[in-house]
Amino acid sequence: MKKTIKLLSVLILLMCALLTNAQDSTTYKVKIEKYKALERTGNVFLISGAALAVIGGGLILKNIYVNDEWITVGFVSICAGVVACIPGIIDKSVGKRKTKEYKIRLNDLKTSFYYTPKYSGFRLTYRF
Repeated sequence: MKKTIKLLSVLILLMCALLTNAQDSTTYKVKIEKYKALERTGNVFLISGAALAVIGGGLILKNIYVNDEWITVGFVSICAGVVACIPGIIDKSVGKRKTKEYKIRLNDLKTSFYYTPKYSGFRLTYRF
């Protein structure tokens, strides 16, 4: 009877440890994907903003040699490019930093279970 109770308690603790590890692992994987998407969004904003700024600069330089009405479009394009680059830089850096942080947390997440029949008891170790 005592062996059955010990075995049952060991199995229950083992199942709890594995379920907790699986839930935390899933949570970290979801967060990693979320921050990877944020990093990709930052890349899109950064590249499109830089392209707009370069196009605007080209239009302004063109206006120096050929006097036309494109200087206003060039100025607006530079302003829009700078405005797009700022959140792009922020999103990219936050996404990269958080992705790295949660990858480290996911790798450090370990659950182990020790049962020693020689000693009277068992031990559950959970690192986070």
